[in-house]
Amino acid sequence: GPTGEPFTGTAGSGVDILVDEDVVLNHKSTITTNVFTNVAGLGSGGVRVQSEDLTILDQSYIQSNVLAGNMGGSSGDIEVNAKSVFLQTEFFDVGALETGTSSAQDSGNIHVQATNRLDVLDGSFIWTFTTGAGQAGNIDISAGNGTIASSRESLPNFTAISSQSYVFDSARPATGDAGNIRVTANSLEI
Repeated sequence: GPTGEPFTGTAGSGVDILVDEDVVLNHKSTITTNVFTNVAGLGSGGVRVQSEDLTILDQSYIQSNVLAGNMGGSSGDIEVNAKSVFLQTEFFDVGALETGTSSAQDSGNIHVQATNRLDVLDGSFIWTFTTGAGQAGNIDISAGNGTIASSRESLPNFTAISSQSYVFDSARPATGDAGNIRVTANSLEI
């Protein structure tokens, strides 16, 4: 809209990646459906990946966030359905799979279905968060087997599956709640 007035329109439809082969994000590749500031009544459609395998490497990520100053749109969900999911991003600032909110609007949820294996390694994380009044999304993971681990080389970066409510800016305290995390697996090594 005009300077100082919120942009209005329709919600985004999101990103669907539906392939019979593998999906690889590498070399700082990103897939994002963010809701920016000064936007009224719009939400993002999230990201859905359905593939044989999903691999996210080298500071790459999939993200759906709501930025501070948003006036009505929530971020979309991230949904992954693959035989195997391998995350090794070595990047502290952004989760390999991330939804979050810095506004009064809620963040999306993260759903991961890895029928064979889920590996979250070396500074990678699956993360929902809130730094505002909106609620952080839930994380629901179903995997045949899984590993969550960091090598000594990835320190001080952490490797995690996490949902958080935290203060990013003392002038704007986080009042929203962290989401729930549910992991179902035949075996899980941490």
